[in-house]
Amino acid sequence: MGYLTFRGVSTQSLQNVYVQLMPSHKKAAKRLTDYYVKGRDGALHVDEGFDNFDITVRLVLINAGAEARQIVNAWADGTGKLVTSDDLSRAYKATVRDEITWLRYEAATIAPPAFSPNKAYYVGDYVTYSGMVYKFTTNHAAGNWNSAHVQAQPWKIDGLYDTAEIIFNCEPCMVESVDSTIEYTADGTITNAGTAEAFPLLKVEGAGNVTFTFCGEEITIDSMTAGTPVYIDCANGYIYTASGDAKAMHGNIPYIPLGQSTVDLGSNITKLTVTPHWRWV
Repeated sequence: MGYLTFRGVSTQSLQNVYVQLMPSHKKAAKRLTDYYVKGRDGALHVDEGFDNFDITVRLVLINAGAEARQIVNAWADGTGKLVTSDDLSRAYKATVRDEITWLRYEAATIAPPAFSPNKAYYVGDYVTYSGMVYKFTTNHAAGNWNSAHVQAQPWKIDGLYDTAEIIFNCEPCMVESVDSTIEYTADGTITNAGTAEAFPLLKVEGAGNVTFTFCGEEITIDSMTAGTPVYIDCANGYIYTASGDAKAMHGNIPYIPLGQSTVDLGSNITKLTVTPHWRWV
């Protein structure tokens, strides 16, 4: 079926865990306010952005007990990036906020699916083959059965398996699973690699009164000290130094629109490092 990585920890590293149901990919619903005008047919929609959405994952514990459940409970907690094995370059910004209920089933009703030569398998996937349960210890491309890629597994623990559905509440846009950076030491351009506006983190290095233009917004930071970068968190509107001290900025907080934009380093700036935080709807 595949595997999941949440807050940097993969289900492949959780012993005896089988992902029975991978999450469905979704496009977030629009949050619209409807206005009705007397004498006009229909409604006017005011776009107020996207809503969060839920995706569901079903995990099965094979030959495990209370300790394994507690390990999974600790894994499925908090907020972080959720990466699925079918799209390793992008991630959901997800939070587990609902309770997790573990149910116990008879082994026969929860058996792993039969091996298929038409499917690819990943480390940690469970299958049945010739009446036995196997766990893949090596990634397996679509093709014939390869016994060197699997390890036989005991079939039952008291004839029962534990299963739980975990609901991840996701922010509307996917992001990079590993943040990329772009460095500028001279004027240049930046092209939005996503499908939505991006709100980057800017690391500004220079000395004195630094002025530059990023995506159409002219920004000035007064009295910068060489060797002490200033960070502009465009998503949250914070301007600060590495020590956490607040810093004043003149100009509007920028964002990266769709398409191509210019980057003009202006005066007294030695380097601008952009962590773009690309987003995909």
